[in-house]
Amino acid sequence: LLRANRSTKVNTHRLLAFDSPNLDPLATIGITIDENDHLVLPPPKGALRVHTKMDTRLLTIRLVPGFDDEMIRQMIEANVEKQRLKALVLQLYGTGNIPSVKESFIQLLSDAAEKDILVIASTQCFTGNVMMGHYATGRALEAAGVVSASDM
Repeated sequence: LLRANRSTKVNTHRLLAFDSPNLDPLATIGITIDENDHLVLPPPKGALRVHTKMDTRLLTIRLVPGFDDEMIRQMIEANVEKQRLKALVLQLYGTGNIPSVKESFIQLLSDAAEKDILVIASTQCFTGNVMMGHYATGRALEAAGVVSASDM
């Protein structure tokens, strides 16, 4: 039993297609049901509220070596003009790194943050987390207003 907001599909052909790499299962089922009680949240207080108006004005970009930040700038600027883009999720390398020679990209992210676009740094890795202050590029991202997704 996996926590839904921490689950991801990891296989297209197997019955065990989902995993939660950064959070142990809430329970495992075999002959018995073994619960991880320390992971179970207390029941919510009050009535269930279903949120039907989710803001989908976000863009997720998985960076690859040699990416062209000018293309990303054009996507951001085209959406800013029409006030469509509210968040930019960047899938970065390792613990939240980008090439150190991309100062123009750091400036692009800073400009986006100044235009009230939430810029989030996530990792491309299945396990582990973003550690913004660990390397110089992460510190530069922090200074530009980029927010860490931690282990999400």
